[in-house]
Amino acid sequence: MGQTAGSLPLKRFVNDPREIVRDALEGYLWTHPDVQLLEGYPETKVLVQKSWRRRNGQVAVISGGGSGHEPADVGMIGEGLLTAVVCGEVFAAPSAYAVAQCLEAVTGPAGTLVVVRSNPGTRLNFLSAVKEARSRLQLRIRVVCIADDVASSLKSGDHHRDFKQARGIAGSLLVYKIAGAAAAAGLNLEQVYQETVLAAAAVRTQGVCFTSCTIPGTQTARPLPPDEMEVGLGLHGEPGLRVKATAETSAKEVVETIMSQLGSFVPPKGPLCVMLNNLGTVAQIEMSVVAGQVMRSELGSRIKLFIGPAHLMTALDT
Repeated sequence: MGQTAGSLPLKRFVNDPREIVRDALEGYLWTHPDVQLLEGYPETKVLVQKSWRRRNGQVAVISGGGSGHEPADVGMIGEGLLTAVVCGEVFAAPSAYAVAQCLEAVTGPAGTLVVVRSNPGTRLNFLSAVKEARSRLQLRIRVVCIADDVASSLKSGDHHRDFKQARGIAGSLLVYKIAGAAAAAGLNLEQVYQETVLAAAAVRTQGVCFTSCTIPGTQTARPLPPDEMEVGLGLHGEPGLRVKATAETSAKEVVETIMSQLGSFVPPKGPLCVMLNNLGTVAQIEMSVVAGQVMRSELGSRIKLFIGPAHLMTALDT
């Protein structure tokens, strides 16, 4: 089915906007034969490692959330990464029922670690499913919530940071890797949990954009004026701080602002890992300019591992 009469002109590679997640997952399976859909699709949209066996003695690591951030989270399924991912619709949390189905399917005697971004709907549904799976099936499950977003950690009305209320955004991918590697190394559930808690506490993220995203079949959610950029936006288009961006504003100035803010949340000494994520539409040549400015920033000499620049966790056409 194509776009219906009276809808917006075709400007995206979409059939029916209401079925975009289903179409995308089915396309993903054609190019990733090591991943399969869990029984119950399409009512539940759960992807799992095809080789996974519950009694292999290894801790399972799962995550998930709204679609529209590809390659995250489905692209993070694999050995040393995630065992399974529970997908919601575009920018919508998966149901607690879908999460529960995933937990039942992948959890063996070694247990499961749930790594969830700290966004209200996603966190609520995952925690609800975990509670149900523990009580009904007596499954061994631990949960780590990721709250890495610097912008949303600022309490309204004051200048104090509280990461308990912050959103989980792109930094979650680094936490997935730590959790998955710990599980693949044969650590037990409590050890995998402790390694992941340390990783989640160490990750901090700040985003910046010049445009807002367009959900397929809709108008642009929050168009930005041409002379403004937004610092600290959320993955679903949640507002950040609008900052004037004139023709004279340089990449150097933008990067210095971001790195200065991030510098307030890292240890004063020691090596750093930086991940440079493209939210969607920035040209690769520009991302390389940004990468160079990151390495020239006040934290540059401490960066020992640089991931990207790449599309890792996107927000449609942001």
